Amino acid sequence: MASAPAWPLVADARSSLPVAPKVEFVSAPKSLALEESKRFPRCRRLNRAEDYRAVFAHGRRLREGPFTLLWWSNNQQFARLGLAVSKRHLRFAHDRNRIKRLIRESFRQHQNALCGIDVVVLCQANIHRYPPPALHQALTEAWNRLTEKCAESSSS
Repeated sequence: MASAPAWPLVADARSSLPVAPKVEFVSAPKSLALEESKRFPRCRRLNRAEDYRAVFAHGRRLREGPFTLLWWSNNQQFARLGLAVSKRHLRFAHDRNRIKRLIRESFRQHQNALCGIDVVVLCQANIHRYPPPALHQALTEAWNRLTEKCAESSSS
């Protein structure tokens, strides 16, 4: 038993959806130096559990606003960042992601001033009460204080 389509097929029928022509982008590529300075490469992050354990076990503590920064020397030429944003303090994933994005961006802007240290940023329970500009200001103050502490420890 053969079946036939309910509607006859028309070979020359035009589609009701217009198709836009493909567009070629002619803008100049960004310079590689500019792109490199804006990246947050894997080598600038704490990736291994051992790195986190070392910072938590031996690290020094600095508190600024709703953030606590734990830092420890990493014997490298650059600073590395680790994040510990608790589900207990920020229940929704989009809130945790927003805070982590803010911390990463702030670290990226200040990483060159920091000496060879590993930093883990912890969030306090009251972080949801702070507006974004206050969070950014608290992070800027924390990075400045940490830079001063690095300068003191390297000079002595």
